[in-house]
Amino acid sequence: MITWAPSQSEVAGYYVYRFSSPDDLARVSSGIVSATQYTDKTVEGGKTYTYYVKSVDLKGIESPPSEKITVKVPRRWFPPF
Repeated sequence: MITWAPSQSEVAGYYVYRFSSPDDLARVSSGIVSATQYTDKTVEGGKTYTYYVKSVDLKGIESPPSEKITVKVPRRWFPPF
């Protein structure tokens, strides 16, 4: 699970982005996330991923990306149900 500080502005929520290589950028949240945490259930054990978050205002406009965080998933990782 990744977590982040809430936006200081009024927002509709957040989009979560992930990449494991420069050519592999994808938004992993299927929609706007209203909480300030996200569990990525699509990762593979033994791989390293980098994430960032963008807030989305009430008009649907995305902010610049947050700071990036890099996570190495343990080889024996079991996704939450």
